[in-house]
Amino acid sequence: MGADVQDGVAVALVGRVPVTVSDDVTNVFGDLTFQNKKIVMTTKGDMHINGRFEAAEVVAGSFTVKNDGSNDTVGQITIPAGTKTVVVKSTIVTAKSKVFITPRTSTDKTIAVTSIKANESFMVELGSASATDIVVDYLIVGVE
Repeated sequence: MGADVQDGVAVALVGRVPVTVSDDVTNVFGDLTFQNKKIVMTTKGDMHINGRFEAAEVVAGSFTVKNDGSNDTVGQITIPAGTKTVVVKSTIVTAKSKVFITPRTSTDKTIAVTSIKANESFMVELGSASATDIVVDYLIVGVE
């Protein structure tokens, strides 16, 4: 596909049909879809990708994780009073995963992820049992 510029507008021949591409194609076409809607660029400027996205570098103003309630990358658990360990079920955790934890309850107890069973679970453990429940946030990051 080649393109000629005529009066500041690119005109391309797609197959046998001439297509004019203006500076703002969304005004002409609406949402742009590729690969049978596996990639969609909306008129709002959003991009939806149904599949894996790889890049050498990503720069963003904010980051949001989408959870569906099962096998979440981000979550929260409670270590009940009198208990030292909690096993968190997760089929997305791997042997190479990094699991970051943050206590949301003030505590003087040491807390750590002490084991990971790939595609099954990870264990969060206190140095010693607490007299009160301890709420903990977690983030699972995959590593290749």
